[in-house]
Amino acid sequence: MATTLTVSEILSDVLSAFLQRVPSLKFFATDFSSDRVKYGQTIIAHLPAVPTAYTHVAATGYSANAQSARSLLTDVPIIIDGWKDVPIKIAADDASQDRSQNYLKTISNSGYVLGKAVVDYALSKVLAANFSQSTTESTANTTKDTLGKVRVALNGKKASTPRNMVCSSDFFAALDNDSRISSGDYYGQRVGADPFGRLFNCAGFTEIQEYPEFPTNSQNLSAFGFDERAIGIATRLPVDSTDIARGLGIPITYKAEMVQDPQTGLALVGFSWIDQNDHTIYVTTSVMFGAVAGSQGGSAGALVDYAGHRVITA
Repeated sequence: MATTLTVSEILSDVLSAFLQRVPSLKFFATDFSSDRVKYGQTIIAHLPAVPTAYTHVAATGYSANAQSARSLLTDVPIIIDGWKDVPIKIAADDASQDRSQNYLKTISNSGYVLGKAVVDYALSKVLAANFSQSTTESTANTTKDTLGKVRVALNGKKASTPRNMVCSSDFFAALDNDSRISSGDYYGQRVGADPFGRLFNCAGFTEIQEYPEFPTNSQNLSAFGFDERAIGIATRLPVDSTDIARGLGIPITYKAEMVQDPQTGLALVGFSWIDQNDHTIYVTTSVMFGAVAGSQGGSAGALVDYAGHRVITA
């Protein structure tokens, strides 16, 4: 029987799940690449900056004060200090079977946990040391008005748009209980089949997303409103020693394959090999990543501190 399950298929499915099942990834500034680097290496990510608008002067025409497109990409050093693998084994008999619903669920979960690891790492940097602006609101007092406070505060610091928010389940539940959000007379938004609540075009935010494992940390964090400049994420691939092994005449007992999303540039690498005894196939998907946020530990207002606003409960 011909094998219908390939390593390339597995990697492509994991990549798809990575992008689709962790939608909050789209909120951040990203520099995804298939470049290979060493773990712990500092790379220079190219993240978008906001251009400046100038008053038109007829004498100088439309080219006056032109800003270089390259200058609107900010070079940001990011340490690639996160590294996650998802190993999967396929028994010899299973390798020749058609894909089943269980296979699709397993692959989807693999992509989800990789994407979630990147988001968790990025959100761990939502700290007072990186974002100086905050609003204190207990969960019991959280309402649509809370969103208004964050919106006004971001406006006051000239944050960019669009803006999104990621929040804890308790914070989202409090919003969902506000009739001004759930009532059809206002926003008319209710939680449907998706277990992660999401509100769209609400109170100044393009999307508000519940994230069950939102980090409360020691600073009583319950929500984070921001524009995309607030957090920058970079992903890279681990160095592959295949070429070195070939040069040294060392037999290669595994195969390395890379898949890359043509739209985002996100790349994952898969290492596959077979156990010589029982013929079990192993496929491990891997990605390395790093992130920077806000002022990066600097003073209030430094870098992109004002691109984000924390909501804390105390």
